Amino acid sequence: MVLLTGCAAQTGDFPTIAKRPIESLPIDDQPDMERIAARNVVPNVALDSQTRTIIANQVELSRQSSKAFEQALPNARTSVAAAGSAAKGSESWAKAQTRLSELIVLRNRTAATLIIIDTMIIDAQRNAMAEDLMVDLSPMFAAQKEISAMVDAQDGELAALNRQLGGN
Repeated sequence: MVLLTGCAAQTGDFPTIAKRPIESLPIDDQPDMERIAARNVVPNVALDSQTRTIIANQVELSRQSSKAFEQALPNARTSVAAAGSAAKGSESWAKAQTRLSELIVLRNRTAATLIIIDTMIIDAQRNAMAEDLMVDLSPMFAAQKEISAMVDAQDGELAALNRQLGGN
């Protein structure tokens, strides 16, 4: 009993155990996070300028690789169609596989930019939480959405070509 009275006798300003605003944010609901972040912006101009440059560069790289994918797609379609029901290992099958591999490399370049943006979002959220700040992440979310759409479209094309080639 004596030990407990010592704890109760302490006075002064102690950290509160009340929820911080950041702890009330939804974790799994990205659109709500975007809305909340946009409403409660605490800009960091130096970081913002650097971050916007990185985002713009990653979006441009993804657009370039997506354009290259679109330019290579007709040749891949032609090769896959020419392979038709050719046997696995045949010359036409190998040519189609080569064209698909070229598309996969281009798709992976696009996906790499998405990974960079995703990592930036996670780091920015983690840093904002550590500083108990709300930061406008909408440019990151916009880039993520744009690049993700490119990757999804490329994945769809690759899946269709693989099915046409017989899944080989």
